Amino acid sequence: MADGSRKITTLPIALLFAVTWLYGGCMSPGSNQSLDRLIGIEWLALDIDGTPVKNKTESTISFEDATRVTGSGGCNRFFGAVKLSGETLLVEPLGTTRMACPDTIMNQEHRFLKALESARRYWVDDATGLLYLANEQGKPILRFRQNKSGISH
Repeated sequence: MADGSRKITTLPIALLFAVTWLYGGCMSPGSNQSLDRLIGIEWLALDIDGTPVKNKTESTISFEDATRVTGSGGCNRFFGAVKLSGETLLVEPLGTTRMACPDTIMNQEHRFLKALESARRYWVDDATGLLYLANEQGKPILRFRQNKSGISH
């Protein structure tokens, strides 16, 4: 009788573990599902380190594949190498064009590019469709939405 009751109590625990593992795999930051949803989409920045971007200044990023990134800082275009693996990313030092814009736009662009280069993790929130880039400690430093007027491959 003791063996029978042990089997009954372990079954719900094992079932709970299996459901949690399966559900967590679908929602985990940086899963292959997120990588597939990341590439070929232009992402429009909503905020940089918690500060909303300036109106009509479009800071964007596009992941061409798991190794190349392009976009706009709001004034200048940028391009460079990126390494995407699991839930991690590493943006290599970026190249940019050298146009001049008003100081407020240039300051925002500088903060945007600096945040991109310091990002170490990413995820796409399944509920909102928003892309988050986070620093090494896991704190979100950039938040994006899909740019409906942007490119799509």
